[in-house]
Amino acid sequence: MNYYTQDAQTTSDAQDRYNKKAGEVIKQLRKQKGLSQGELVKSDNPSESICSVKTLRRIEQGKTAPSIYELKRILVGLGVSIAEFEALVDGQDMLVFQNDFEEITELFFDKQFEEADKRLKLLKSQKYCDTNNPIIAQALLLGDGLQKYFYNDKNGALETYYVALCITAPSVVQEIRELKCKSIVNNTFALNEYRLINGILGIIWMQGGGEQLNFAIEVYNITKKSILSSTVDSNTRCKLLPIIYYNLSECLIKGGYFKEGLTIVEEGIKFCRRVNTFRIFGYLLYNRARAQYWLGDKEDAIKGFKHAYDTFISFNHIKLAERTKKSVAEKYQIYV
Repeated sequence: MNYYTQDAQTTSDAQDRYNKKAGEVIKQLRKQKGLSQGELVKSDNPSESICSVKTLRRIEQGKTAPSIYELKRILVGLGVSIAEFEALVDGQDMLVFQNDFEEITELFFDKQFEEADKRLKLLKSQKYCDTNNPIIAQALLLGDGLQKYFYNDKNGALETYYVALCITAPSVVQEIRELKCKSIVNNTFALNEYRLINGILGIIWMQGGGEQLNFAIEVYNITKKSILSSTVDSNTRCKLLPIIYYNLSECLIKGGYFKEGLTIVEEGIKFCRRVNTFRIFGYLLYNRARAQYWLGDKEDAIKGFKHAYDTFISFNHIKLAERTKKSVAEKYQIYV
């Protein structure tokens, strides 16, 4: 089944083939490490065991897919990363696809839409772009959703995000539609799954009312805590956490929770500085200035808006800097 063009079904033949290959790789890696199935899942604290021996046996036989949490714990025990594992399952082509897709997402967030569109079209034409692979299909749908979102087709983007997330986490989609978050609380996710959850939340709170806004705040707080946990790799943390900080602060400020918004945005700024990642830095500075303004600290707000403007300029985001300058003048009567 082609996940990219048809409805997602986690029990498809393509998923079964992927599960079998993944199980074989896990079994090979375990044997290379000289571990029995019991030794791999064992923990000093039984409640923290990766999974049962029976579950691991079924995973290795390709009869079931591990959850994201189980897979990450298994790979930690085997001493390999997610990227290395996927490369072993699908060959080097999977790693090439992931690297190409990451460059495309960065182009979208840098507002280089024409180049992102061109690169996404080229990626879809590559021989290694196998849309029967659920991971690849999900990434391509995410790319399509980003296209629609940045070209102001928010409804189209939302439905595309839902279809993409359904490939690996249908229960999460159902709960979000019902404004529930039990599945999100109890799981950690892969990078693109976090991106999809983040994108869905961003649209539903902008298009909905107070209930949707409060739900988004709740889930952003949950995902922030999840991404900061030891079960999430540092690459995912560095790519996702600044965006979560920004979107959470955006929701808090929108809801009039200015003090809480300022606290969150300060956390985000500190995180970006600590890990030396600055793609979202200008947005965080802008939200800090907004929170300061509404809390009555207009002197620091003026400095903050100027800092945000200068940051966008330093990253050569000229159009974004000019939009910021115009917005600040119109909304706050501050001229940077």
